[in-house]
Amino acid sequence: MSTNFEVQILKKLHELKVKTLYRKFIVQGEVFILSADPTLLAEKLGLLSEFLDHSKSLERSERVGFWANIHERYKVEVKNLEIDNAKNIQVESGFKLLIDTSSTGKDIRKVYDLRKNSLASITWEALEAFDKTLAVSLKNTASLCEFYFDPYQDRPQVVEGEIWAINSYIDPIWKQMEVKPQIPELILRLRDHLFKDFSLEYAEKWLYKLLTGQNLHYLVLNGSLGIGKGLWATLCQNLVGFENATTSTGGFLNSNFNLAIRGKKLMFLDEEIVSKGNKHRIKKYINAKLAFEGKGLNPTGLETNFCNFIIANNNVTDLSVEGQDRRFAVMELTATPLTKVMTAQDIRKLSSMVETPNSEEIAQYGKYILERYKDFEEIPQDPPKGPTFWRLAYFSRSEWERFIIDKRNLGEVKFSALRRMAESEKVDHFPKNEIRIEDFVKNCIVDGTSLGVVLRQGKDTILRYTQEYDL
Repeated sequence: MSTNFEVQILKKLHELKVKTLYRKFIVQGEVFILSADPTLLAEKLGLLSEFLDHSKSLERSERVGFWANIHERYKVEVKNLEIDNAKNIQVESGFKLLIDTSSTGKDIRKVYDLRKNSLASITWEALEAFDKTLAVSLKNTASLCEFYFDPYQDRPQVVEGEIWAINSYIDPIWKQMEVKPQIPELILRLRDHLFKDFSLEYAEKWLYKLLTGQNLHYLVLNGSLGIGKGLWATLCQNLVGFENATTSTGGFLNSNFNLAIRGKKLMFLDEEIVSKGNKHRIKKYINAKLAFEGKGLNPTGLETNFCNFIIANNNVTDLSVEGQDRRFAVMELTATPLTKVMTAQDIRKLSSMVETPNSEEIAQYGKYILERYKDFEEIPQDPPKGPTFWRLAYFSRSEWERFIIDKRNLGEVKFSALRRMAESEKVDHFPKNEIRIEDFVKNCIVDGTSLGVVLRQGKDTILRYTQEYDL
């Protein structure tokens, strides 16, 4: 259970006078936090495997007394925080630690999450708080530990000579659970209700890629309130592991900082508005390499980016897309509220199911996805575009652009006549420069087809619309 790597880290923290840290253990569905002085934990790490193995064989009522006894004998604080349905033991490689330098006369007391702050940066800050001269002299010679996040590497391991490295990724426990691959009834009903046409299979293939790699497309769930978008996103977060997922409800895309997705497999952008103003950010967030930046922190160098994204919003004006966009996989969704097809009791059961980590149903569906799509080819670089995508693209355009599109029933029209009609209908910002209109027509895709062609007849410039639309 414990490793020499972790013992070395604990000893290093003790040298830096780090007062407390905690380790998180999941034992037969119960989450325990063990908090103690680093030296004590370093000495007792070897015993923790025995403790956990023994605890695993006890009834739940007996485990409470067992851990209380551990607290008495070894002065290790044990707190039962929450219950989940895990049936195996999982040890979290990440630490949280407290650096307290008040004994030096300097009031410095900080808590760090080692998934977001490298141990190297923290140790130097601690050293400088105690003895800046020592820190400078040691900075180029001391052996330090680094935490990194990589879902596809075994952990822990050593890299670059004496630099210790521990992978903070936690594989979801359901992957080790022995259950039959199948779709539980309530998840099946949610899936078949929510997705229409090509979207059902596409959404599951996207989910398979989420569990096994990185998607190159944002999964977009744009549709009515109450149809189950949030339940599906929560299901995906559960399958990837809640500790490997995060949610933003309005601020991420308008921020210059992207540290929230470092060390994550999935971000759920819940009711975030993708506008022309912030779209440049979101397009780069699924690049294979990113420099991560947090408020008050220097940007990292280029690092591997493992994050996938689900965007859920309600209105056609909430997502700015263009006809040529290839990074948004816009799903075709139902307009029928979930309450029309499921009872309140079933919806509560479904909500509990998708919110409970490592439940049997989550394990069944996760294993179904991994088995069902194990041989499928890569998702096409250009995802399918249905009516919802083209509707979003239409409402992403300016008023004068929509005006020109709406005149398709004319078949053919002079630019001069378009301008007079625009003036008559009081269309704002209609271009006076015909070159601008011509550029728009050349690049405009409507419902998958070019808007039309521009012709010259004497002194007149004419727009001939493509006659392939469902008017």
